[in-house]
Amino acid sequence: MKKLFYLIVIFSLNNSYAQFSWTEVGGYLFAADIEGETQFRNIETDLDVSFSDILENLDLGAMAYIEHRNGRWSFLGDVVYVDLSADSVLASGPILSVELDAEVKQILAEVFVAYRVIEQDYQNAKLGIDFLGGVRYNSVEIDIGAEASLLGLMTSGSRSRKKDWVDGVVGARAQYGYNNGWGLTGWADVGAGSDSDSYQLVGLVNYKFENNVKLFGGYRHYHFEYKDGSGTSRFEIDADFSGPMLGVSYRF
Repeated sequence: MKKLFYLIVIFSLNNSYAQFSWTEVGGYLFAADIEGETQFRNIETDLDVSFSDILENLDLGAMAYIEHRNGRWSFLGDVVYVDLSADSVLASGPILSVELDAEVKQILAEVFVAYRVIEQDYQNAKLGIDFLGGVRYNSVEIDIGAEASLLGLMTSGSRSRKKDWVDGVVGARAQYGYNNGWGLTGWADVGAGSDSDSYQLVGLVNYKFENNVKLFGGYRHYHFEYKDGSGTSRFEIDADFSGPMLGVSYRF
């Protein structure tokens, strides 16, 4: 009889957990500095771009995420799109004038499936730990154009390269907080592909209001490496995106 009672209790708990479902959508600002190295054809250069420089040359930027949770399972998507362009004059004078313009477009899109392995109540707060797996898609497009004038004679040229790749990713997420009020989130993952490697670390503090609006902020570090081709077709990038995050979300 006791065994039957325990089975009924366990089934009821699992069933009520399975009915627990919500969806959360949000947008955020990732104020990242960029550091690293890149090789485009036979040109090697260091990457050292501050967030203020990015704002000055930003043409378009969009950052958003969505999460749907059903019981112990969660399905997450995150996307970052950035379009930067800059012009510079390398030399200017009555005899010689050289002007260089460059545009960089990048898409970072991630999709994860997470499973909650631990959920523990501590007084009025709750601790949850998820294991997750998914894919991370990167797309980088670089366009470089140059225009030169020598004694009134004009010439111009351009170079363009676009690469995209996908990493398989595994990681973990820990969340601690109240249903309404303060909370903490920590995230760590590592990814790898045939020509690429990546990892990501995120730490966030959030405050959730009774109307299901949540404000969050913290720090994000994303590192990726990609190598492809050789000689004049060589494309290589090794970069770190690091900086604070600030955003808002709504749960329904």
